[in-house]
Amino acid sequence: MKKIFIALSVLAALTFGVGSALAVPGVPDNTPGTDFTVPFLVSDARVTAGSGQTTVLNLSEVRGYATDFHVYFYSVKSVYVADAWIPITHWGTIMKDLATLIQDMSDQDRTRLTITYEGESYYAGYMVANNYVYSWNATSGVWQRVRGYMDNVIGSIYMLNLSQGMAAASNLPMREYFALTGATFPGAVTIDPDLAIYQNYWTQWAITGSSPALTATKAMPTSFGAFERWSAVALHAANARVWGNPIDVALYGDLSKTAFPDIWFAPACGEWSLYPEYYILNSTGKTVFMIYQSGMPNGTTFHMFVVNDAEDYLSTTIPIDEVTFINAEDWIPSGLKVAYPYSGIFNWTSDDSSATATQLTWAEFLGWSWQQADSGATSAATNWQIMKQMARDVGTSGTYAPQPVHIN
Repeated sequence: MKKIFIALSVLAALTFGVGSALAVPGVPDNTPGTDFTVPFLVSDARVTAGSGQTTVLNLSEVRGYATDFHVYFYSVKSVYVADAWIPITHWGTIMKDLATLIQDMSDQDRTRLTITYEGESYYAGYMVANNYVYSWNATSGVWQRVRGYMDNVIGSIYMLNLSQGMAAASNLPMREYFALTGATFPGAVTIDPDLAIYQNYWTQWAITGSSPALTATKAMPTSFGAFERWSAVALHAANARVWGNPIDVALYGDLSKTAFPDIWFAPACGEWSLYPEYYILNSTGKTVFMIYQSGMPNGTTFHMFVVNDAEDYLSTTIPIDEVTFINAEDWIPSGLKVAYPYSGIFNWTSDDSSATATQLTWAEFLGWSWQQADSGATSAATNWQIMKQMARDVGTSGTYAPQPVHIN
């Protein structure tokens, strides 16, 4: 991933007319944005008794706009449950314990968020937050909420259990807003003249990864806005342009059909990979993979290799819902558990999945590796937690992602 030195040049390379956002589109990086999506895990004990595991958001407004987030709660299987508002003053910083929002829900809503996690009752799912700022309506003489697009907020996610002195945090990716102006892919118009009239859409598909199958008409705007998505197709398009390469295009959609929007040309993405890392200190240690995906059915399976620190590997098959919390040790093959500490990676690729090729390419993923150890009060030196985002990669061609190979 080429994310550091290229951040300042990517927008010029892509020839998009945007605001002041300077990050690589399709990368869940640590830059100001407008909206966000975040998984959460909150214990029933935290909601009912004020102690126990919870998810806390740290949000800061960085451009001088008083902002209200309209937040929507969904279950782990993407069932809409409830909504609320989270306000931030201009230049303000807040810490928001999501347990307080769950407390305000009805009993039925909390029931729809309830899961059993490690034998106990938890509330889990994901939250979608839409940014609203205040604009003066001179005609009415009042301030009004309007949809925000200023890329004015940064964020972090905390997983806390302060009753046990445990805390971990990582950056919260913010969706950037792009004011797109109809830039095209080099040579793309010549591939299919019948689709040439849709060239203004191609920029949107490249950057936001928003499938044109969602577009019901052939009306083509001269310019439009869209929000970043963390999909393989968006990341591939950005990577290609950053390195000065043309964006290879491929045909997507229902290939049994013959017309847009059932089929369309867009950036070719032959494969993608995520690399969840695990570290399990001892019998009290644990690594939890926190995963959010949008675009694939609940229960989608992935066959992946697990590689330990001795470079040995075995495979396993893991089902993924819209939000999934995976205890890594449950899925590490026994043949790789030689001696503590256990450490290594899951080589999670798009190579072998129950999802379709189109779903895999256009689906959105976020993931964190939440590592922890809790030996109790008698051994405070080995009580700790950390959390970090999963590394990701995309390939421009080929069906198969790299797989481990033994070298003797």
